[in-house]
Amino acid sequence: MVAEWWVRIAAKSAGIDPGLARWRAAWAATVSLGGALVAEYFLAPLFFAGHGAMTAMLVGGVAAMQGSAAVLQPTVRERVRFALWQPLAAATGLVTAVLVREYSGFAGQMVVCVLVTFVAVVIRRFGAPYAILGLLGWAGYYMATVFRPVPADLPYLLWAELIAGACTGLLSLTVFRHRPRASLGHAVRGWNAQAEAALRCAVGVLEAPGERRRAGLRRHYARLSGTALTVEGWLAHPTAASDAAHAASIRRELLESQHSIDVMVGSVLALSEEADASLPSGGSGRERARARAFGMLRPLTRGDHAAAREEALLAMAQPPDAQAPPVATGGEPDVSGAREAGAFDRPTEEAAEHVRRLAGAVVAFADSGLNWHVMGTAQDGECPDAGDFAPVVVVGAAGALPGVAGTMAVAMPDGPQAEGARTLGLPARYAIQAALAVGLAIVLGYLVSPEQYFWSIITVFIILLGPTTRSQILVKGVQRAVGTLLGCLAAIPLAALLHGGPAPVICVVLVSCLLGHYLTSLSYAYLAFFITVSLFQLYDLMHQYEPSLVPLRLTETLLGTVITIAVTALILPVRAHNTVALERAGAFHAIGELLDELATANRSRGSGSTELHAKARAVDDSTRRLAAALAMRPSWTRPSRARVRSEINQHRVLATRLRELSVSAERGRGVPSATRARVLRGLAHTARTTGSRSASMTRSVVPGHQQHEPVASVRRLLDALPPAHAAAATPTGGAAGEGPLP
Repeated sequence: MVAEWWVRIAAKSAGIDPGLARWRAAWAATVSLGGALVAEYFLAPLFFAGHGAMTAMLVGGVAAMQGSAAVLQPTVRERVRFALWQPLAAATGLVTAVLVREYSGFAGQMVVCVLVTFVAVVIRRFGAPYAILGLLGWAGYYMATVFRPVPADLPYLLWAELIAGACTGLLSLTVFRHRPRASLGHAVRGWNAQAEAALRCAVGVLEAPGERRRAGLRRHYARLSGTALTVEGWLAHPTAASDAAHAASIRRELLESQHSIDVMVGSVLALSEEADASLPSGGSGRERARARAFGMLRPLTRGDHAAAREEALLAMAQPPDAQAPPVATGGEPDVSGAREAGAFDRPTEEAAEHVRRLAGAVVAFADSGLNWHVMGTAQDGECPDAGDFAPVVVVGAAGALPGVAGTMAVAMPDGPQAEGARTLGLPARYAIQAALAVGLAIVLGYLVSPEQYFWSIITVFIILLGPTTRSQILVKGVQRAVGTLLGCLAAIPLAALLHGGPAPVICVVLVSCLLGHYLTSLSYAYLAFFITVSLFQLYDLMHQYEPSLVPLRLTETLLGTVITIAVTALILPVRAHNTVALERAGAFHAIGELLDELATANRSRGSGSTELHAKARAVDDSTRRLAAALAMRPSWTRPSRARVRSEINQHRVLATRLRELSVSAERGRGVPSATRARVLRGLAHTARTTGSRSASMTRSVVPGHQQHEPVASVRRLLDALPPAHAAAATPTGGAAGEGPLP
């Protein structure tokens, strides 16, 4: 029983976080923080005698937490190099702040803080490792601003930074080993878990059709593409798969399994919508068709692929008017004499076709599900052209898929400040915004509280750390304000409960670090909440907690949020619509490339399939990137949100249709067709032309309601594609894998 529950929990976690990207980042930050705190505490008598361990623990712990990215680097050399640079970067900021505070006034401190902020941000142009080093330097400067050490304290603070760097390096070489094969296996299990979740939703739709359940099914179904791309990203690591043939085999089988899910979901949605239509004729026939579909899908939700395959083969072998039990309210088919009595009408022709297609997809999915995820060597003869295997996307160090920052870096800005923005480049624009915002936060925050003005500084820097566009910054600013407010409300009774005890406070800090980093991908408000809770417990631990800190913290946070939003909106603003135009162009270019490959496959059967698989995955990735770019645009009204959803859905539907054609072409279904090849070539040219035109489009050129029309046009032309003749039969005589699209 315990083992069964553990398997369920593991499958559930894999479905929530396939590839463990969120968990890996959160766990690395928490363990690095905890390891540094423990090391600093036990080494305090040796290195911090006469100074107390608390300040050293916090300074070193923050540096270790910020430098936890070192433990996620893929090679030992990179991890060691990063661990060596970590104390140097943090110590540079720390020493600079101490010396400036000692030998200059408030004006000098403000100027140097602005310069440190500018350097910490502009250094991002050299890559992710430099961005982390810049963050470490800025964090060291900030910690010195908070604790106000004097030059005499520098030796033990530098020892704290060295100990933190040693802890990070040691953890990176022991606890956090780079295991791409295990991560690939977890991503595969995540895909299986999400597929089963989608199928459970499909069973629920068959039991009780309704728009709410159909919407839930569509949401679960939409997550599968991102998880499949995560699997693709882990295949980029040389040691994840046994060899190139094995990697190509995993990609092919996953693509075919995803196509089977496409057909199953589309068929279930079609049967459900027919049931809701409540047509007077064929009502019981449609009920019988849904019962047949229910009987095929229910075993899949339990992982019983063999039983599902048997039910599907039975459904494909029986004539359309064979009797089938209806779906009972309790969830299982009602077999009470239904077959013997013949009490049901024949299903409608459309419903029977949906059932036939669903059965073919269930057979294909069950067959692939029995073997494709086995982490063994590809069989001889599999993917004979896989020697040129190249991944479409590569996951980051933590296992997350890349965003659209690269596209934003080349997106041409417009407006009155366009020429200057083009000259500066994206990192310099961010650096100027951050420096100006930090300068204003220092001045205005000092007016609010000369002792606690640094809260407005950290608010500005943290908000600008991730988002890029004005709307993203506005959303993150609001989330930080809300999270801080809720954190203050939770911290007050918690502080009264813990009474500043060292052990419980440290436990709260570590748990808050873990949960905050894990949930921050859902909303930054979670991280702001847990950080606020931790800070107040630390203040209580150092006997500096006062009730007046709560409104002061809220005021400084709100001030920093307002400053950040104002500066990014007025000074060299980064707008999303140019990035959207480039990502839209990239999506159409990927569509054109795949259509060209499909034209080649239709002209000459038996050609290599690796390129076809890769370009089908490239369409999925371009669709994901376009959706991410569209999410950056402000959608304050219901019509604007509806337009964004419509365009994303159009691209997803087109990607599904192209995946269907790719799988059919790879299976060699049909004879070579010059007519289909010519049509596909023409569609490829149309897609590339649309992409080139989209690259130069802005909001002022194309109205929002017209931006998804080219996608719908290509989809309609694909639907009108001349059929492939002599379709290859399935083992039971039906053509599998072609069905309605969700």
